[in-house]
Parts: sequence; structure tokens; C-alpha cells
Amino acid sequence: MDTKTNLEKKGIIYKIEVNDRLYIGATTSKYLSKRTFDHNYKLKTNPTRSLYKYCIENDINSIKCIPVEDFFYTDRSQLRAREEVLRKQLNATLNTNRAYTTDEEKLVQSRRLKKKWAKENREKVLLSQKKYYYKNKDVKKLKPIF
Repeated sequence: MDTKTNLEKKGIIYKIEVNDRLYIGATTSKYLSKRTFDHNYKLKTNPTRSLYKYCIENDINSIKCIPVEDFFYTDRSQLRAREEVLRKQLNATLNTNRAYTTDEEKLVQSRRLKKKWAKENREKVLLSQKKYYYKNKDVKKLKPIF
């Protein structure tokens, strides 16, 4: 977006380069230095996250956030959606989670997970269906006549 209205807020989309790999993030902080400070603090206190773990493995003890673009938004999901677009375009392999998922993508993922669970728990599903059948078999016979 080139212009800003009174209702819009400014977000910053940034990247962190670690050797040949990339992390894309977004912040609503006014200054990128605050987000940089937060990343460096977490690098010391939460080294199990993949970004920080990779930094430690590569002897990097200070993270630098590099601005990619300023992005004006009215709803935070717009900022997340833009971050997701850039994450994909720039092939950010250090991101472990997607920044934004559409409702349709959530539905597809939910269906896939349910199918996987049903396949892995076939006996439970069959038992549940059997219980339901015996509990409701009389109800099915009594259909209203209209």
C-alpha cells in the first residue's frame, strides 16, 4: 500500500538472515529495534525454537532484523497474510509456522487430520458407530408421516 488512511496502522515485515537460510517476520511495534531486542532475548532464554537453535548451531549470538517493507493494515490478519506471501516468495526455511492460514486452508487441514485420525483409530471408530447404531436403531424405524 502506498497511502495511509487514519484507520490504518503501520506494520513492519522483516527478515533475519542466518548463513544461507532466511526467517520472515512481522511486527506491529513502532520501532524494529524493539523486535530485534525481543529476538535476541529469546535467543538466550528459549534456544529450543528452530530459529534460535539454528543460530546457536552456527555460532550466531546476535540477531539483526532487516526491514523488508512497511505495510499498512486495518486488521492484523492483513499483516499476517502479507507476511505469509513474502515467507513463501522468499523461501523462508527457518519459519516453522505459517503466518496466516485462510479459512478454506484450515478446513482442508482439519479434514485431512480427521481422516488420518480415523484411519489410525479404526477400531474406535467402528465401536463408536456400532454403539450409535444400537442406541438409535428404533428411532430410525419411526419416521414421521407427513
